[in-house]
Amino acid sequence: MNKYKERVCDECNEIKERRFLGKIRGRYLCKKCRSKVRQEHREQTIKKAGIKKEIKELERKEKKESNRKYQKRKKRKGEESPPIPKGSKIKNKKEKSNSFITFQERKSYLKILMDNRGLGYDEAKERLDNLIEYEREIRKKFKEKGKEEEIKQKQQELLEELWNF
Repeated sequence: MNKYKERVCDECNEIKERRFLGKIRGRYLCKKCRSKVRQEHREQTIKKAGIKKEIKELERKEKKESNRKYQKRKKRKGEESPPIPKGSKIKNKKEKSNSFITFQERKSYLKILMDNRGLGYDEAKERLDNLIEYEREIRKKFKEKGKEEEIKQKQQELLEELWNF
């Protein structure tokens, strides 16, 4: 048994479920009849107001505008340049210096020097500071000469020396 009540469309006399019928001006109409009634009403109001030319002109403008938007979108899709993110600039990546010691590395080196090598905190700290100063001096000397590859090799040697000492 159908839980929805059935009713007859007042326009075309077809039996439809009540949920598919809409009420316009006190009459229950099916979807097709409602669209016909709306269309007729639209045509009558246009004739009464005498605005047929204005509506055509508006429709023409709307089509023209949508065509412009479509052309712009089409033009944008043709270009295959990557989008530029706003607010950030692409920077050249700098080469990482092997001599730079982060805070965590410095902390671990201090711990190694104090625990394994038997040095005190002050001695270990002074030793690390001396090595960093020495690396900076070497880097300056090689930069003056223009030998960047040798700087990296020398810095690696100094770090290895720190581990081996």
